[in-house]
Amino acid sequence: QDKLGVNVSVIDADTILENPGAGLADLLASEIPGLEGTLPSTTLPPNIQLRGLPGSWQSQRVLFLYDGVPLRDAYTSGFDIRRIPMLDVERIEVGKGLASHLYGTGALGGVIQLLPETSPREGYGGIVSTYGESFDGWGVGGAFSTGGADGGFSTFFQHSASDGYLRNFDGSPQRVENLSAGARGIFRIGDLAARSGLLSMRLENNAENFFEDIAQDLFYFRCTGTGPLTDLTAWMSTEKRRLDWRASPGSDFFTLESRGIRWLGTRPAGSDEAAFVYGAEVHSEDVRSSGVSGSVDAKDAGSSVLCGYETFSGPDERYGFSAGVRFDYSNEFGGALSPRLACVLRYAPGGKVFLAAGRSYREPQASDRYLPPTSFMGMTFEGNPDLQPEYAFGLELGGLHSLHAHEISWGVYYTRLDDAWDHMLDPDMVFRPHNVTEIAAFNAEVTWKWRIPGDRVSLKASYAFTDSVYNRSEANPAIEGNKVEDIPPHQGRVSADALLLKTSALSFTAALTWSSKRPDDPDNSVYLPAFRVLDLALSIGRPADKGMLSVSLS
Repeated sequence: QDKLGVNVSVIDADTILENPGAGLADLLASEIPGLEGTLPSTTLPPNIQLRGLPGSWQSQRVLFLYDGVPLRDAYTSGFDIRRIPMLDVERIEVGKGLASHLYGTGALGGVIQLLPETSPREGYGGIVSTYGESFDGWGVGGAFSTGGADGGFSTFFQHSASDGYLRNFDGSPQRVENLSAGARGIFRIGDLAARSGLLSMRLENNAENFFEDIAQDLFYFRCTGTGPLTDLTAWMSTEKRRLDWRASPGSDFFTLESRGIRWLGTRPAGSDEAAFVYGAEVHSEDVRSSGVSGSVDAKDAGSSVLCGYETFSGPDERYGFSAGVRFDYSNEFGGALSPRLACVLRYAPGGKVFLAAGRSYREPQASDRYLPPTSFMGMTFEGNPDLQPEYAFGLELGGLHSLHAHEISWGVYYTRLDDAWDHMLDPDMVFRPHNVTEIAAFNAEVTWKWRIPGDRVSLKASYAFTDSVYNRSEANPAIEGNKVEDIPPHQGRVSADALLLKTSALSFTAALTWSSKRPDDPDNSVYLPAFRVLDLALSIGRPADKGMLSVSLS
């Protein structure tokens, strides 16, 4: 990370296993400064926002990857992250900032990649995990793996449910239930490491206005190595979704079938510290719907090529830069060019400063363009066949400094989102998305970590400031010049971990997470206007040992 011209945050396996009841949104909101992703309800997917770019559960401006495979919804242009089985995730990588030069459409605010176990374990191993919480929340899961030097096999299952604390108008709880399972084979082919997996996820959601049933099956193959074949990923995914409406009896059915293949390669460019990066991708999506709202049968296909150059030169590899560009072509929208340039100064071992500039974009999915008329809370929404991509331009200045037991990372960012989508009431009294908004966002964040000598106590503090403003809004000209209402200007977190007894691995954790009031936030908004969350936990054992018991209070 001390060579990259990008801000990357990592959540490791121990952090995930030590929080068995935490979903992906909880982990991201607590561990990643400047990421907003909390809603006070279990029946709406969390909003995930980075770099001051607003995004609802229906329209996220962050790209999610599962071991290199893009995750998308059939019904929205976001992804419902409540379906992600955390027991299958070994590592979470969050790359902040524009990233379409590598990943194409959707990577406006950043990329969040979920990585399962990528190397076989020696011998046999197993995990049994369970938790309970208030509002009838519970979960249970298990995993088993076996392997050796040449390969291995793993399988898992996970089941969880929660009633939340909101009730429907008929008094029934707004219940969410998840069931997921999967299997993965890991093997070696010469110098290449390959893995193939099958992931099945199901979610049932009993909300006030609808009952939702989502089933998704994902099969993928990934092979990584060095040289011409650095990374080859192929995938096929099918999602089926049923919505039973309460206000107007009837059901809607949605199906999304997506498939693709991506290849990346590298070759040395004159020295060991310089390399060319190149690759190509081909993908397609089919969306079908039927039911009371109408029917749709839409297809979208695209292809892309990318190339880049990366080098570190000078004394002790102090200076370096990376330049990359990706060209994407869509059958529906034509071509899009996504460049990025970053310069890095490594002024000391473990210390760097970088400056970067780039451009990213997001294409409408078939559901954004062809969603049939759908009534929700007294309003009618419909897709817009004329919707066009939105583009973002960004500047980044950041750094990382490690000294003894201290580590400080910081960043200052400016992002401008052009031709952004917003729902506007058309003359026929139907809300449709249009390219009618421009948003400018300024961000600053800093994280400090200190492991006190003796390796028993560690402290961590983070703070993020966001100033996000509507420069233009044809949907509502009255808000031009106003702050973006669902993004808090201040967020912070302070935490302390203490190992009380090494022999029994008895540890204590305390954390305070806080957010300031969101601008122009009405009293009846579904967003938390401001919050202070105190977490206390007492644990015995370690995830890597034979067992761990954790008691927490929030």
